[in-house]
Amino acid sequence: MRRYETLFIIDPELTDEGLKDVAEKFKNIILADKGHIIKYDEWGKRKLAYPVRKREYGFYVLLDYCGPSDIVNELERNMRIDERILKYITVKLSDSFDQEDLEKMKAAEAPEQKEAPPEEVPEKTGEAFVEEETKESEESSETEEEAEVDTESGEAPSKKE
Repeated sequence: MRRYETLFIIDPELTDEGLKDVAEKFKNIILADKGHIIKYDEWGKRKLAYPVRKREYGFYVLLDYCGPSDIVNELERNMRIDERILKYITVKLSDSFDQEDLEKMKAAEAPEQKEAPPEEVPEKTGEAFVEEETKESEESSETEEEAEVDTESGEAPSKKE
């Protein structure tokens, strides 16, 4: 098996249901040809670098998959036929991709998803925020005054202990 990555741009005027239909169509083509989908990532609606079929925007989708080399031919043939696809590009990521590699990737992704969300930092509001701001400004003004004194006397600044 080989590993591939296909980026395709879908017509932005489609409804959400239409976008899902297009994505499902290409996922099913991969699965039908004995391929495995590693990652499906919708990037969303973005501005195109130049107009394509009189469209200024497009809905970007990244599809990372593995399978036999015939899979790319079938996928690209269907993308050429489908009028909802504005552009596409396929890149071969690796020549040899085994079932073991796929399992390792899935195992590596599983712990990342199970991690707890990062701890919330309490929001600084009210008096506590004003007090902290005041302390910071006092400290910065003290260091500025010391720097001015040292430059006026011509002496090198001394280190605080």
